[in-house]
Amino acid sequence: MLFRYDEESGLPVEVILVDLQIVFEGCPTFDLSYVLYASCRSDLRKAHLPSLLQLYVDTFNESCTKLRCPTLPNFSLETLSARFHRTLPQAFITASSLIPIMLKEEGKAVNLEEMDHSKDITELMETAMAHDGATGAYKERVVELVQEMYDLGVI
Repeated sequence: MLFRYDEESGLPVEVILVDLQIVFEGCPTFDLSYVLYASCRSDLRKAHLPSLLQLYVDTFNESCTKLRCPTLPNFSLETLSARFHRTLPQAFITASSLIPIMLKEEGKAVNLEEMDHSKDITELMETAMAHDGATGAYKERVVELVQEMYDLGVI
């Protein structure tokens, strides 16, 4: 994420998502669901998901206009929402994998650069995601994630 800050207050006034980790042509809803489920709380999604998706549609269409590039045919909140819902199983898997790593107690996180890279990748990931050092915040986030996915019919 790139932030632009107000010079006087020092507060962020704009944010842009940049994702160059895995480059492939695909539906933008994979990135949206990744960010919204791995990084945000359930109450934020419940209160603001339609407006966040509408902001994405508006910004995308405005960017296409500025760049004199045709937008996607029939690209609207309705079509984006339908595509977004189809990516929820992937969002669940991704968030389930990342939340344990992100919410480890201070000092308990695994330094990936210091891990024994001669080990099998499965063992390395199990070590990184181990639940020792999990905080109450971790347990709360996982429970709300599972409940939300159940309520949405994903699991």
